[in-house]
Amino acid sequence: MGLPLFSERRMTIRKSLTGLLPGRLQTIEGQDIACRPLNVSIHGLGIISDHRLETDSTVTFTVQDKIIELKIAWSQPGFGKRDLFRYGLVATDQNVNIEQIFLDNGCLK
Repeated sequence: MGLPLFSERRMTIRKSLTGLLPGRLQTIEGQDIACRPLNVSIHGLGIISDHRLETDSTVTFTVQDKIIELKIAWSQPGFGKRDLFRYGLVATDQNVNIEQIFLDNGCLK
């Protein structure tokens, strides 16, 4: 077999999504962020978007009547041919289970 080609940075397993976001993602100023969710874990969410977000900034994820703050943990510019960016978001409140929200709304593959 051999060693993996790269070291995995994630602390938990991510699950694939249907591509549907079961809520509204916005900047802290209230501007909507058009995005496609890629994967989810208990405390994290991976998305792609053409909206430019700064690492360490905070966005809000509103699902039903809950507002969840997410921190932009990392970003990768130039995703594919279009001007898309890939982001890793982490819940600021570790008591929030993001994966469960997606599961409850039928958004896991």
